Amino acid sequence: MNIKDKLILFGPPGVGKSTIGRMLTDYGYHYFDGDAYSLPEGVVLNHQGKGMTPELRDRDYAHIIDRFLEQTSEHNKIVMDYHFMFDRYRINLRQLDSSLRWVYLAASFQDVEDRFHRPGHLLSDLVFIKKIFGMFEEPSFDVKKIDALLPVEEVVRQVLDF
Repeated sequence: MNIKDKLILFGPPGVGKSTIGRMLTDYGYHYFDGDAYSLPEGVVLNHQGKGMTPELRDRDYAHIIDRFLEQTSEHNKIVMDYHFMFDRYRINLRQLDSSLRWVYLAASFQDVEDRFHRPGHLLSDLVFIKKIFGMFEEPSFDVKKIDALLPVEEVVRQVLDF
């Protein structure tokens, strides 16, 4: 019998979700980057600093979750990194799969602002990023909350110990 281990790393931009997700591949996890599955029209709007309409956000979320759920059947260990900005999306996915383990990487905008100046970061408009932080909803159910300002090795250790 294969035991499935499915992790969700979530939190606002710049907290290290993708860094930690990629590092978990060294521990046998398949890495699923939720942003890589975003609908192209949503990516364009986010790069322009406009954000998605609620309707587009719902379609984008559904598309990403469909791809993730497909991959959970193909891998015994999988980690997804996605912002899950709104609690309703977390609740919905939790209802679809109650075996998911949720890890919230938490930090304030001021604590991670410098990270957005790195080349290649998905978002670069600081006004837009700060707006996203303001819209981010705290989870309404129990999750493992980790301080994203800890050294990455410590964050990985805490995720693995969860």
